[in-house]
Amino acid sequence: MLIKAWCYYESRILGAHHGLISTYALEILVLYIFHLFHKSLDGPLAVLYRFLDYYSKFDWDNKGISLYGPVPLSSLPDFSCAAEAPDTHDVDFLKREEFLKECAQRFTVPPRNFERNTRLFSRKFLNIVDPLKQNNNLGRSVSKGNFYRIRSAFDLGARKLGKILQVPINSAVPEVNQFFRNTLKRNHTMVRPDVQDIALDFNVERDNKASVFQMSITMGL
Repeated sequence: MLIKAWCYYESRILGAHHGLISTYALEILVLYIFHLFHKSLDGPLAVLYRFLDYYSKFDWDNKGISLYGPVPLSSLPDFSCAAEAPDTHDVDFLKREEFLKECAQRFTVPPRNFERNTRLFSRKFLNIVDPLKQNNNLGRSVSKGNFYRIRSAFDLGARKLGKILQVPINSAVPEVNQFFRNTLKRNHTMVRPDVQDIALDFNVERDNKASVFQMSITMGL
């Protein structure tokens, strides 16, 4: 939810109807970050940083991304070629990959006879493979101009957040609030209509602007 808030309020890169990233595509991008880096993720901000850092450096010009790893564009739409193995020392990565494949097989709806082989993977500027329908490019909504905008937003966000995470936590709150200034402005009351009010004691001095750390707990992160 924190990543979605950043994409929507801070960088304005979310919204398929505007030629930007769709919510489903964003979910797949986030799932792969958990799949690849889960052992090093210790909080919402760590997930956001990994997300921004990884995709700002991703070779979008030559590769697409799937739930199982990068896919060379030269292999698309031939999915018989396996995704490239990520550079990781996580011995459980392959076990999780098998679990993901089992889930995909279980929830994938088989195409009807007349739909078989009628649609190829449409290569665009941002190529994200739908795990439930591999010939569906979840990034097809992104235009060329918005692709460069998205990539720049990832890069700028990664550099800014990377510097913030190096600051001692007691001094980082104002920096984090500034990083999420638009999100906090839109959600300064910290009220969610879908959950009951919860009284939380953070043992910190509160002012008129709630910190992102407080908001993260309220939003269920």
